Amino acid sequence: MNAPYASRVSFDARDSDWDAFVRESPEGHYMQSSLWAEFKRAFRWSPARVVMSRNGEIVGGAQVLLRRVPILGNVAWG
Repeated sequence: MNAPYASRVSFDARDSDWDAFVRESPEGHYMQSSLWAEFKRAFRWSPARVVMSRNGEIVGGAQVLLRRVPILGNVAWG
């Protein structure tokens, strides 16, 4: 029987496990790295990562950057 998937949401600026997953993924992109999220914090963006794992290993996910904008409220970029 296969182990169930687990999900978590992370708002941490740096995440070395996530970065390893992005780096090793064929479709991984630097704009999905926590280093990029840390850089964007200088421009008032905050990271939110949805991470899916199985047996303690990350198997998927996405990083979205959030920012509060006057009149519009929160906007997301991913």
